[in-house]
Amino acid sequence: MIEFRTQGFNGYAVKYSPFFDSRIAVASAANFGLVGNGRLYILGLTPQGIVAEKWSAPLSPLTPSLPISLSHFPFPVLLLYLLSSRQTPRFDTQDSLYDLSWAESHENQVVVAAGDGSIKLFDITLEEFPVQSWHEHKREVFAVHWNLVAKDTFCSSSWDGTIKIVQTYPITLSSSLQ
Repeated sequence: MIEFRTQGFNGYAVKYSPFFDSRIAVASAANFGLVGNGRLYILGLTPQGIVAEKWSAPLSPLTPSLPISLSHFPFPVLLLYLLSSRQTPRFDTQDSLYDLSWAESHENQVVVAAGDGSIKLFDITLEEFPVQSWHEHKREVFAVHWNLVAKDTFCSSSWDGTIKIVQTYPITLSSSLQ
Protein backbone atom coordinates (compact mmCIF):
# COMPACT_ATOMS: atom_id res chain seq x y z
CA MET A 1 0.00 0.00 0.00
CA ILE A 2 1.29 3.47 -0.87
CA GLU A 3 0.51 6.60 1.09
CA PHE A 4 0.89 10.37 1.05
CA ARG A 5 0.92 12.51 4.18
CA THR A 6 -1.01 15.78 4.12
CA GLN A 7 1.20 17.34 6.78
CA GLY A 8 -0.82 19.67 9.02
CA PHE A 9 -4.05 19.05 7.10
CA ASN A 10 -6.71 16.38 7.49
CA GLY A 11 -8.22 14.88 4.35
CA TYR A 12 -11.96 15.20 3.87
CA ALA A 13 -12.49 14.05 0.29
CA VAL A 14 -10.48 12.27 -2.39
CA LYS A 15 -11.51 11.80 -6.04
CA TYR A 16 -9.92 10.26 -9.11
CA SER A 17 -9.73 12.41 -12.22
CA PRO A 18 -12.21 11.25 -14.90
CA PHE A 19 -9.53 12.02 -17.52
CA PHE A 20 -6.36 10.52 -16.00
CA ASP A 21 -6.28 7.28 -14.02
CA SER A 22 -3.06 8.38 -12.31
CA ARG A 23 -4.31 11.72 -10.94
CA ILE A 24 -6.28 12.30 -7.75
CA ALA A 25 -7.36 15.40 -5.87
CA VAL A 26 -7.71 15.73 -2.10
CA ALA A 27 -9.74 18.36 -0.22
CA SER A 28 -8.32 18.94 3.25
CA ALA A 29 -8.64 21.14 6.31
CA ALA A 30 -6.35 22.22 9.13
CA ASN A 31 -7.31 21.48 12.75
CA PHE A 32 -9.74 18.71 11.79
CA GLY A 33 -11.92 21.19 9.90
CA LEU A 34 -13.01 23.02 13.04
CA VAL A 35 -11.08 26.23 12.40
CA GLY A 36 -8.35 27.26 10.02
CA ASN A 37 -7.28 26.99 6.40
CA GLY A 38 -8.00 24.46 3.69
CA ARG A 39 -5.76 23.02 1.01
CA LEU A 40 -6.44 21.33 -2.32
CA TYR A 41 -3.82 18.71 -3.19
CA ILE A 42 -3.33 17.44 -6.74
CA LEU A 43 -1.49 14.10 -6.55
CA GLY A 44 -0.01 11.86 -9.20
CA LEU A 45 0.23 8.09 -8.88
CA THR A 46 3.61 6.90 -10.17
CA PRO A 47 5.58 3.62 -9.99
CA GLN A 48 7.70 5.33 -7.31
CA GLY A 49 4.63 6.19 -5.20
CA ILE A 50 2.37 9.22 -4.81
CA VAL A 51 3.82 12.60 -5.75
CA ALA A 52 2.30 16.02 -5.21
CA GLU A 53 2.00 17.51 -8.68
CA LYS A 54 1.28 21.01 -7.42
CA TRP A 55 4.46 20.94 -5.31
CA SER A 56 6.64 20.16 -8.35
CA ALA A 57 7.15 23.72 -9.51
CA PRO A 58 10.06 24.85 -11.63
CA LEU A 59 13.05 25.96 -9.62
CA SER A 60 13.26 29.65 -8.88
CA PRO A 61 16.20 31.46 -10.46
CA LEU A 62 19.33 31.80 -8.38
CA THR A 63 20.17 35.19 -7.02
CA PRO A 64 23.02 36.53 -9.17
CA SER A 65 24.50 38.66 -6.39
CA LEU A 66 25.39 35.86 -3.95
CA PRO A 67 28.52 36.69 -1.94
CA ILE A 68 29.99 33.21 -2.57
CA SER A 69 30.07 30.95 -5.59
CA LEU A 70 27.78 27.92 -5.45
CA SER A 71 30.20 26.00 -7.67
CA HIS A 72 32.48 25.48 -4.65
CA PHE A 73 29.84 23.50 -2.76
CA PRO A 74 29.45 19.72 -3.04
CA PHE A 75 26.45 18.56 -5.07
CA PRO A 76 24.24 17.57 -2.05
CA VAL A 77 24.57 21.07 -0.56
CA LEU A 78 23.78 22.69 -3.91
CA LEU A 79 20.78 20.38 -4.39
CA LEU A 80 19.52 21.22 -0.90
CA TYR A 81 19.80 24.94 -1.69
CA LEU A 82 17.90 24.53 -4.96
CA LEU A 83 15.14 22.50 -3.35
CA SER A 84 14.74 24.97 -0.48
CA SER A 85 14.53 27.92 -2.89
CA ARG A 86 11.89 26.47 -5.20
CA GLN A 87 8.50 28.06 -5.50
CA THR A 88 5.63 26.10 -4.03
CA PRO A 89 2.44 26.74 -5.94
CA ARG A 90 -0.50 25.30 -4.09
CA PHE A 91 -4.16 25.85 -3.59
CA ASP A 92 -4.61 27.17 -0.06
CA THR A 93 -7.90 28.68 1.06
CA GLN A 94 -8.98 30.87 3.97
CA ASP A 95 -11.35 28.19 5.27
CA SER A 96 -11.59 24.40 5.39
CA LEU A 97 -12.32 22.36 2.26
CA TYR A 98 -14.81 19.54 2.77
CA ASP A 99 -15.53 18.10 -0.68
CA LEU A 100 -14.45 18.31 -4.32
CA SER A 101 -15.49 17.24 -7.78
CA TRP A 102 -13.55 17.14 -11.03
CA ALA A 103 -15.09 19.06 -13.93
CA GLU A 104 -16.63 16.77 -16.52
CA SER A 105 -15.84 19.11 -19.41
CA HIS A 106 -12.29 20.24 -18.57
CA GLU A 107 -9.45 17.96 -17.48
CA ASN A 108 -7.74 20.61 -15.35
CA GLN A 109 -10.64 22.03 -13.35
CA VAL A 110 -11.79 21.08 -9.87
CA VAL A 111 -14.66 22.56 -7.85
CA VAL A 112 -14.40 22.53 -4.03
CA ALA A 113 -16.82 23.01 -1.13
CA ALA A 114 -15.54 25.41 1.53
CA GLY A 115 -16.33 26.04 5.17
CA ASP A 116 -17.05 29.74 4.61
CA GLY A 117 -20.12 28.95 2.48
CA SER A 118 -18.32 29.41 -0.82
CA ILE A 119 -17.77 27.15 -3.80
CA LYS A 120 -14.48 27.62 -5.63
CA LEU A 121 -13.42 26.51 -9.10
CA PHE A 122 -9.67 25.89 -9.52
CA ASP A 123 -7.72 25.39 -12.72
CA ILE A 124 -4.76 23.20 -11.75
CA THR A 125 -2.58 24.57 -14.56
CA LEU A 126 -2.51 27.96 -12.81
CA GLU A 127 -0.18 28.79 -9.94
CA GLU A 128 -2.76 29.65 -7.27
CA PHE A 129 -6.14 31.21 -6.55
CA PRO A 130 -9.48 29.98 -7.87
CA VAL A 131 -10.61 31.04 -11.33
CA GLN A 132 -14.15 31.50 -10.04
CA SER A 133 -15.78 31.71 -6.61
CA TRP A 134 -19.47 31.62 -5.72
CA HIS A 135 -20.75 32.83 -2.33
CA GLU A 136 -24.27 31.45 -2.53
CA HIS A 137 -24.58 29.58 0.78
CA LYS A 138 -24.96 31.06 4.24
CA ARG A 139 -23.22 28.20 6.09
CA GLU A 140 -20.58 25.54 5.41
CA VAL A 141 -20.76 23.80 2.03
CA PHE A 142 -20.27 20.08 2.59
CA ALA A 143 -20.87 18.52 -0.81
CA VAL A 144 -20.33 19.32 -4.49
CA HIS A 145 -20.93 17.09 -7.49
CA TRP A 146 -20.46 17.71 -11.19
CA ASN A 147 -23.34 16.70 -13.48
CA LEU A 148 -22.33 13.72 -15.63
CA VAL A 149 -24.82 14.60 -18.39
CA ALA A 150 -24.96 18.41 -18.49
CA LYS A 151 -21.20 18.82 -18.20
CA ASP A 152 -21.31 22.58 -17.56
CA THR A 153 -23.42 22.18 -14.40
CA PHE A 154 -22.70 21.17 -10.82
CA CYS A 155 -24.67 21.14 -7.57
CA SER A 156 -23.77 21.87 -3.96
CA SER A 157 -25.38 21.35 -0.59
CA SER A 158 -24.87 23.22 2.64
CA TRP A 159 -25.65 23.25 6.33
CA ASP A 160 -27.96 26.19 5.61
CA GLY A 161 -30.44 23.63 4.25
CA THR A 162 -30.16 24.63 0.59
CA ILE A 163 -29.03 22.88 -2.56
CA LYS A 164 -27.64 25.13 -5.29
CA ILE A 165 -27.38 24.22 -8.96
CA VAL A 166 -24.74 26.24 -10.81
CA GLN A 167 -24.23 26.45 -14.56
CA THR A 168 -20.63 27.41 -15.39
CA TYR A 169 -21.16 28.52 -18.99
CA PRO A 170 -22.61 31.06 -19.07
CA ILE A 171 -21.92 31.54 -15.35
CA THR A 172 -25.30 31.59 -13.67
CA LEU A 173 -26.96 30.27 -10.54
CA SER A 174 -29.54 28.04 -12.20
CA SER A 175 -31.69 27.38 -9.15
CA SER A 176 -31.82 27.05 -5.41
CA LEU A 177 -33.73 24.35 -3.58
CA GLN A 178 -34.65 24.18 0.11
